[in-house]
Amino acid sequence: MVSHLAGKNSILRAMPVDVVANAYRISREEARSLKNNRGEELGAFTPRFQQQRYPGFSNESESENAE
Repeated sequence: MVSHLAGKNSILRAMPVDVVANAYRISREEARSLKNNRGEELGAFTPRFQQQRYPGFSNESESENAE
């Protein structure tokens, strides 16, 4: 899953400066800085999904495939 809140294809970058300024209650200069200075953060908010295996526990489909 990729989040489009940050990075080159971000939602913030697509919004007009006035909308960002009003939404976050910041000045237009701060909003412009927020929009344009977010560089390479494309993967900053993506969750990591990792499957864990525990010894002693097996998946029924794995035991069926082993036979």
